Amino acid sequence: MQPIFILLISFLSSLLLSACSTKTNKEKELNSFHFVAENYNSQLAHPVNQVISGYQSILNGLYHTDTVYVQQSTKHLRMLTDSLSTLQVTVDSNLHKIWIDNLSNFNAELQALEMSTYSNGWDEAKMSINMCGIQLINLLAQIGYREQPIYIFNEPDRQLEDGYIWLSLQKTSTNPFHPADHHVSSAQNILQECK
Repeated sequence: MQPIFILLISFLSSLLLSACSTKTNKEKELNSFHFVAENYNSQLAHPVNQVISGYQSILNGLYHTDTVYVQQSTKHLRMLTDSLSTLQVTVDSNLHKIWIDNLSNFNAELQALEMSTYSNGWDEAKMSINMCGIQLINLLAQIGYREQPIYIFNEPDRQLEDGYIWLSLQKTSTNPFHPADHHVSSAQNILQECK
């Protein structure tokens, strides 16, 4: 009887530790964005505003469950980021590398989203949109974007352990990944305050 009791206690302890580490990992992911204010350069403001607008179009298509709109918005934004990577701006070489590398990472996620909307179904497209949001937040954080506050949202989801992440220019947002819920969420973080 005693060995079974010890095994039961060990099992329950491991479950408790696992649950605690899951919460810590989620908190860590939300706090993993480090805003680098000193990298701000006003020359990147207009191009970045275009990227944010394109991303908002994708979220709009997601909210309305409109695959064609998501595909068109994604293609347009991918072509925009392709052209922005060749943009000549007078920034120091370190910031230029940060801009190009993060823009390329975002572009790669857009390519994955484009492919998933054509072939892998809506659930895969949601995951790709989630990853696009994470890459865009990282891009904005690394270049120290401060033209307007960027609100970060993260809602729990039964299909995704850490929930879906998206960004908005507003403090509140309906969850574009579950539009039928009509639940208004409040931002968990503001990008410019991630230290």
